[in-house]
Amino acid sequence: MNQKPFIIYKSSAGSGKTYTLTLEYLKLALQNPRSGFKQILAVTFTNKATAEMKERILEVLERMSQHVKPAEFLDQELMKHLNLDEKQLQTRARETLLSILHGYGYFSVSTIDSFFQKVIRSFAREMDLQAKFDLEMDTDAVLERLVDRIVEKVAQDKNLRAWLIGYAEEQIEDGKTWDIRNGIKGLGREIFQERFKAFRALFQESVAQEGFLGEFRKQLHTERRKLIAEAEEMKVKSESIRVQFGLEWTDFKGGSRSFALRFSRLGDPKFPFPELTEVMLRDLPDSTNWFSKGAKNAANIISAAEGGLIAILFSWPEKVLHWNTLSALQRNLNAFGVFRDLILELRDLKDEESILLISDVNDFLKQITEGNEAPFIYEKIGNQYRHFLIDEFQDTSDFQWSSFRPLLENSLASGNTNLLVGDVKQSIYRWRGGKLELLLNEVQRQIREDLIDVKDLKTNFRSLPGIIEFNNALFEQLPALMQSGMQDYFAVDSQNLLNDAFLEVSQKVPQKKKDLEFQGKIHLEFTEKSNSRSSSEEEETEEDEADETVLAKLPGLVMQLQDQGYGLSDIAFLVRKNAQGAEIADYLMNYHRENPDSGYRFDVLSEESLFIDKSIAVKCLLAFFTYLNNPSDKVALKTLWHYYALLYEVELSHSLFYQHSLPNALMEKETQLLSMENRLLQLPLVELMEEGLAFLGLTEKQQDLAYVSGFKEAVFDFVKKNRANLMGFLDWWELNKGKRTVKIPEDHDAMRILTIHKSKGLQYKVVIMPFLDWGIVSSGQQAPVIWAPYPIENPTTVVPLTHQSLLKNSNFASFYEDEVRLAYLDSLNMLYVAFTRAEEVIWGFSDFTRSKEGVKLNQTGNVLYTLFSTGFHIPDPSDQGWNSEMLTFDWGEWGRKIPPKNQKPKAPLGLRWEILDWKEKLKTRKYAWDFSEDGLQARNQRKLGVIIHELLADSQSLEDALRLLREFTFEGRWDEATAEEVKLQLEMLFALDQIQDWFGPAYQSLSEQGILLPGGAQKRPDRILIGKDQALVIDFKTGEKRETHLSQVKEYIGLVAKLSQLPVKGYLCYLEPTEILEV
Repeated sequence: MNQKPFIIYKSSAGSGKTYTLTLEYLKLALQNPRSGFKQILAVTFTNKATAEMKERILEVLERMSQHVKPAEFLDQELMKHLNLDEKQLQTRARETLLSILHGYGYFSVSTIDSFFQKVIRSFAREMDLQAKFDLEMDTDAVLERLVDRIVEKVAQDKNLRAWLIGYAEEQIEDGKTWDIRNGIKGLGREIFQERFKAFRALFQESVAQEGFLGEFRKQLHTERRKLIAEAEEMKVKSESIRVQFGLEWTDFKGGSRSFALRFSRLGDPKFPFPELTEVMLRDLPDSTNWFSKGAKNAANIISAAEGGLIAILFSWPEKVLHWNTLSALQRNLNAFGVFRDLILELRDLKDEESILLISDVNDFLKQITEGNEAPFIYEKIGNQYRHFLIDEFQDTSDFQWSSFRPLLENSLASGNTNLLVGDVKQSIYRWRGGKLELLLNEVQRQIREDLIDVKDLKTNFRSLPGIIEFNNALFEQLPALMQSGMQDYFAVDSQNLLNDAFLEVSQKVPQKKKDLEFQGKIHLEFTEKSNSRSSSEEEETEEDEADETVLAKLPGLVMQLQDQGYGLSDIAFLVRKNAQGAEIADYLMNYHRENPDSGYRFDVLSEESLFIDKSIAVKCLLAFFTYLNNPSDKVALKTLWHYYALLYEVELSHSLFYQHSLPNALMEKETQLLSMENRLLQLPLVELMEEGLAFLGLTEKQQDLAYVSGFKEAVFDFVKKNRANLMGFLDWWELNKGKRTVKIPEDHDAMRILTIHKSKGLQYKVVIMPFLDWGIVSSGQQAPVIWAPYPIENPTTVVPLTHQSLLKNSNFASFYEDEVRLAYLDSLNMLYVAFTRAEEVIWGFSDFTRSKEGVKLNQTGNVLYTLFSTGFHIPDPSDQGWNSEMLTFDWGEWGRKIPPKNQKPKAPLGLRWEILDWKEKLKTRKYAWDFSEDGLQARNQRKLGVIIHELLADSQSLEDALRLLREFTFEGRWDEATAEEVKLQLEMLFALDQIQDWFGPAYQSLSEQGILLPGGAQKRPDRILIGKDQALVIDFKTGEKRETHLSQVKEYIGLVAKLSQLPVKGYLCYLEPTEILEV
């Protein structure tokens, strides 16, 4: 078939992307069953997607190796592509499956990070990395150590001290905390981001040079003072013109609110040049617009305006632009001064601890691939991949593409098939470096057009027809509406970016779903909130805490869904932030506790929301640790008893909290703790944890065991990489407790709570979105950092800018506009991912706000409300839709009532969590022999027996055994005297008829052959002999005879009999002294 080698699949939600990837993989792998799969590298975005794809490929191969289905689309395509009939395809599938299972290490389906790490290890020498470098995944922990090291250096480093003091003063002046750590960390996180690394060369040439930033700061201060002086000079000049014509500033148009009052504000140190509105810039060049109709002193005003005020006024915009540019540069300058030291400190840390950051992997590989031909990279990797299949390409970063591109180009040059799969509409990882422009247009510009075949996957196999039609209508109209919001609220030209990204958003409905009785259900509720938020963009637009009114509606909704026959695992709550998920989980669990007899279940599962440190049992154990870390800390001790009282329902009386008292129920427990204290303080961390669990009775209590188990896992993770001391663990826990959540099996029957980001690639029958309102462009504390080149005299440098409205009228306006455009696209993509997870039911809640100017399109809730309240409808004859009184959009009727599932949860399996103290298990071993002459001789005999056992295991005859004996003696394994003794023993052994028979030609000999048991365990007899009429099992033993030897050989006999289907005899051959026993 004449097919273009580079296929780009643009796959919308639910369009069978994994199915298509599996098909394309098999087209390549089945061409050569023995080695085809070794030449394919399939790259996915997450470990979960990797496991799913591997599973899918193996499932299909296993199914086809048993039975090919000609009616199945996948089977048809494979037979057609490979020109095979059913029998041939079945044979190929079986051969390929066996090849993959026998060479599973070559089955290369991995995450992009795993593949790059493999390459990095191949290039360790070139990059001056130690061969045993550690890959550091936790960049937050690294940053914490860096900040600590920087603060420790303040006393010695005068320059660093100056930057830190300047930064602290700046924070205090802005009304923020004097604690500089959080601010430094905020900018410090940029060290690990590709958006900063893209300017690494500029940074090295300028900022990294000693003294550069100090000079840069002086230059900024000089230019700012110069502008203030110019403004003051303009103020003096304009005041003299005003006085000359006998005017007051309030005489000009507008009176007490006149534009002319701006002249009196010239020279303000914070804003020396007041900004002019668009209306002023439009009207004020004409002096007749400087006064109101009928003004008595109109002639004087015209004279004053034309006598110099117009010239002064219209010299401002250029000055404002310059001032805003300097202010943007100034904002992060002190933090940037510390940032430079962080980078230098990071280099030292990586060298000292021999670590490679996960965030550096892409960067390193980009450097390697830039200057080398692809074959060199292949050679270093040690694999000749001919085909590359890249999934979720819209989330691939610029650096990752730069690393992959030479490999792809080399493959394409050889005419090999390569594949990219992605969906621009689901690009929601820009904050992690994902660059959707690659899939949108850049790849097609960089790779020759005649090699590329773009295919669209247009049919949605996931959702019901009503859901598909709703999403088609919604996302055909949203882009244009959001683009108008971008223009109206931010005055930014959209460049039609959103429309271009969603150009082909409409999906087809599968024919077999069109006539289903139930077409889907959609319900959206809107609530108008008072416009209490400041309209200023600089105010932080972080979402408020979850609205209680929305949370109160969730239990009723969950009960309604269960009445409709939906199981808990059919339902998912999608949120933007983990904190929102935690509030939903807490509310539903509290509701269940308060209404235990409701007849409904409210179990929830959320790795992001069920934080370990929320458990009372874990808090109690942590208080136990905290107290032992500092026994003089009575607050920690009282905290321990407080949580212990909550666990065991001890009354919370005054005596519990009073310093010198304790409830009677706890006095004995405290006495026990104090008596154990010295012993506990000497224990390693893991043992201390087990002792703590036993002392607090948490194992017997059986409460919050999932949380306690998660805490134990955290302790083990800490101990693996750190010194196992208590103080170190408590510090580590403070940093990491926000990341540790309960791990619950995927098949657990509970409602899922997950973030929109985590939901990508998943699907649920019912999707509930309780908080559909968020700020589109982040500002304030949440504002992103933008890295921009800035030309000074020499050289050009790179600077960090905080995204704010000030940038709009500065030399960085293009960066501001790009960020606004991409922020709107991010929010549109987030909405798309959220709404397209649903198979049957979409249920959403959103707030919106209305100001004097109307509903501003700067929040997703406002955008959705505007769309639904202005005539949005699904192309359907029903009159369901927007209800202007209830502020709801409702579409679809529930289908025929499904019989409800059995609501009784499975009885949980009891956890056995006994701990055996190693000190109880440790026993003194008695020596088998004494140190008399007889005892020493016995030990020598045992040593000889072990040597003979080893030689017989690898020998088929006496000659083999003697040859091995000579080789091992030559290698220095034992001396000549021992060798002579062993030789004599071997010759005596082989003089026996039975031994000669065992090592003769009558039997096929299997030495140390493992027998695989169900469950993965193995049994390994010393020797199995297979003859024509019988099989023999022989086990050679050294040392004393034991009863267990007989039972062991009997077990071997049974296993060999099953495998060989022959009569089996068993023998024990003791080697010192020689004795053969038939079992």
